[in-house]
Amino acid sequence: MKHGLNILLLILTLVSCKNQSKSELNKVGSELKTENIELSFQDYIKTLDKIELPIEYSLSKSNFSKNFNKIGFKKYKHVWTSKPYGILYKNDTNVVLADLAIGDGGLIPFITSFDLNGNKIDSLGPYKKSGMDIGYEAIEFLTFKNDRKIAVIDSIRKWKLNVDETDIIENSLRITSDTIIYRIKENGKIITE
Repeated sequence: MKHGLNILLLILTLVSCKNQSKSELNKVGSELKTENIELSFQDYIKTLDKIELPIEYSLSKSNFSKNFNKIGFKKYKHVWTSKPYGILYKNDTNVVLADLAIGDGGLIPFITSFDLNGNKIDSLGPYKKSGMDIGYEAIEFLTFKNDRKIAVIDSIRKWKLNVDETDIIENSLRITSDTIIYRIKENGKIITE
């Protein structure tokens, strides 16, 4: 049934596009065929960029894999993301990918590990504290390291609020900083060190 529907769509496209060039029509037909082909995980990851490590991730300067396969991304992406960042780590048993979601300050990464067949092993959203609210400002700095470790350093500024919680109390600022190290084990599981 789906195959017949695709043929019907192709015929309708061909009839309605009399003035389009042959190459444009071939492209439409090729896109319809691609939807029916089962894309393997290995084929998908071949379309992703390998991230050169170590790298300090920046919300404002985040690039993404530009030549990624859209069908593969739709199948293997982290649920909240809109673009693939690329391959972070790969060994004989698993691959660790980073995908990007739109956040308040820019594109934020979500990390997912897969076995070599594309079965999800584990995932991580490393930005846990970033954000702003009345009396609260938090920034997190993320570094992907060579040794399958991800360092998250945060800087948090908190103020006490007035009685009706509509404004900060002057001179009540408290600044804290913390570091969390995540490690992606050889089996693909993500742990906190």
